[in-house]
Amino acid sequence: MSHLNECGQLCTFTQDRDFSDAVLNQTEHVLTDPLFSHSPQLKRFLRFAVAKTLAGEGQKLKEYTIAVEALGKPETFDPRLDSIVRVEARRLRNKLHLYYTTRGASDDIFIRFEQGHYVPRVAKRSVDSLPMKGDAPRVAILEAPAGHADDLLSGLRTLGFPYKRLTQLTGEPVQSDCDVTVVCADSAEALASCMDHIDRSMSSASPLVLALSYDTLRECAAVACSGNTQWIVLPARPVDIAAAIHIAISQPSAAKSQLPARVSAASSAA
Repeated sequence: MSHLNECGQLCTFTQDRDFSDAVLNQTEHVLTDPLFSHSPQLKRFLRFAVAKTLAGEGQKLKEYTIAVEALGKPETFDPRLDSIVRVEARRLRNKLHLYYTTRGASDDIFIRFEQGHYVPRVAKRSVDSLPMKGDAPRVAILEAPAGHADDLLSGLRTLGFPYKRLTQLTGEPVQSDCDVTVVCADSAEALASCMDHIDRSMSSASPLVLALSYDTLRECAAVACSGNTQWIVLPARPVDIAAAIHIAISQPSAAKSQLPARVSAASSAA
């Protein structure tokens, strides 16, 4: 089996029993994470891919083999007509990335799949290294009122996500070089004001996450649950914050110009 050492060099461990055991243990450790709690197909996919690779049979990891032997498809499965393996591979790749940028950030072994490939790459990291930290998204935090995002920012610091804090009242424009905007508002009125600020200060739509209290979310449910807007209920755990941010980035953004009016309408109807 191939893996990367601490320097990023490719090494081979086809006969290394200790390393193989460590990879199997890491696989099970990853799959105990809540990210995989409702994903039985992804669990089977990962276990199957790791086992085949450790057995020196990585060349057998083709769409048909994975579909029939891991995902329970019939022998009549035709990958030209059914994209389930490609879809599940993408989901697995995204969840592994999310795991290793949150709970698994300090794990000694990490597992990943390159796009278009079904053979897992396994890397050993040094104790002090965080290989995926460079992939952390840049976050713009727009809060109303000032100070409302204190707890959320604490979570971002725990995750190691770089961020820029903005207060709607200052009129400071949302940064176009950020990967995602998180709006942290304490009421429907504050949310409407923040969304209007975003609409006026950004020339194009960007991924959006709404961080709201339970009561505010109830008032603005029609907005928070529409389109590709992601939302989290405050207070939120760092892993929940990370999940919402990564999902928002991975999906097309909703059109911002439609949101302020809809927020106001939701508030008026409450």
